[in-house]
Amino acid sequence: MKTSTQSNRPSLGLLSVGEAAEYLGISPRSIRRHASSGDLPHRRVGWLLKFEPTCLDDFAIHIGTKGKGRRP
Repeated sequence: MKTSTQSNRPSLGLLSVGEAAEYLGISPRSIRRHASSGDLPHRRVGWLLKFEPTCLDDFAIHIGTKGKGRRP
């Protein structure tokens, strides 16, 4: 039995472009660029790009940005 706080849709744990950008501390434009170049694994849900957090972690290790955030 589902509680009132549970959604009827299954959670895929996928992040949007904006969420992925915030997670990695880079711009949404950079996320889209890396995805289109094939450097950043992603899924398409309709016309939206979605990202698995584990893939973002691997990507961050590869490019060395996780936790650094944007430059002032």
